[in-house]
Amino acid sequence: MPMNWFKVEVRTGEKGTYHYVGTADATLESLAQQMEDGQAIRLDNLLYHDRGMVKDWESWDKTLVPTVVINAKEVVTIMRFKGDPRTLTNQ
Repeated sequence: MPMNWFKVEVRTGEKGTYHYVGTADATLESLAQQMEDGQAIRLDNLLYHDRGMVKDWESWDKTLVPTVVINAKEVVTIMRFKGDPRTLTNQ
């Protein structure tokens, strides 16, 4: 199964949210089911946005492995990218 790229929005406080961008060996439907079942969601190959540019996590923080495990209770939305966000344009 190919890796899919996702943007997962999580609650960070009373009114704040944060977006994680990374890959998962899953479909949108299977991630939604994991979330519904209360299972954590794992994203690998994390990326981040910097002034409109999508960059590899390592260029921001070389001390961390670019993987995150997200508590399903904190997930607000999950969206699947059409491809690698580093190569997609919004035009």
